[in-house]
Amino acid sequence: MSNAVLSHAVVIYTGRGISPFPVRSIERLAEHFVSLQAAELAPVVAGLDEEFYEVEPASGESLNAAADRAAAVFTSHHPELTAEAIDALRWCYTYDWK
Repeated sequence: MSNAVLSHAVVIYTGRGISPFPVRSIERLAEHFVSLQAAELAPVVAGLDEEFYEVEPASGESLNAAADRAAAVFTSHHPELTAEAIDALRWCYTYDWK
């Protein structure tokens, strides 16, 4: 799978640009990609989503600062992903840690 496809799949999976709040959906991947490709993408995208949360907010740290730090760490591990994909995961992170 290409980096562009993976990045687009992250955005689709999170619901960024589709929903006013994060709604992760494997089913939405199947709607946007052929079934074999969606089946291949689903575990990878879900794993990336989980990995983003390995950086937890520190005591006294603002949510935006924590999200920026998590995004920076994640980007250093996954430079192949687009800024749009990182932003979608950051969006989920800030929503979930409210």
